[in-house]
Amino acid sequence: MTDREWLDEVVLENYERVKRTAYHIARGRGVTSPEFWAEDMTQETFLRLSALMCKQKLRSHPNIIGWLIKTLKNVMDSEQQKLSNREIPTAELWSDAREPYYDFTESEDPFPPELTDEERNVLYRCKYLGYSSAETAKALGITAVACRKRLQRAEEKYRKILSDSTEYEGFRQGKESTLHKGGAKHV
Repeated sequence: MTDREWLDEVVLENYERVKRTAYHIARGRGVTSPEFWAEDMTQETFLRLSALMCKQKLRSHPNIIGWLIKTLKNVMDSEQQKLSNREIPTAELWSDAREPYYDFTESEDPFPPELTDEERNVLYRCKYLGYSSAETAKALGITAVACRKRLQRAEEKYRKILSDSTEYEGFRQGKESTLHKGGAKHV
């Protein structure tokens, strides 16, 4: 069995268990949106496994799930420490911003109510205001990779909501939906 095959097998066997553990740790620590945090931390854990696989001879490790959980906890601790030690002055945080934060009244909100505040925030910044994922990530205090993944998930959920909704009949007939000021626009 090659290293790649071994790694694929370990990921398939343990990914969901590590992710569930990450979710419970994140919830216990009071993390906002623990499902996103758990996904990001789980991916980081398996990236570390991939990077250290040969150096630490992890293929012969007697308890690989134990190693994964311990690494997950270390990854989460270091990420939380980075976030708690980092103080970003408000002026620096919003130096490029055209709008300081997502704040619509219900009557002018362009997003379906089924989206969470976090999904709205990412969509608002990237699609509505036109920020890059790096700019959005900086404003939200997350990595650019995490921001792109959250944006991808939010877009998928947004499309599903629109395709399931009778309110957006044009979308279901194959027309694309784009975001613009004032709501969903069918083109």
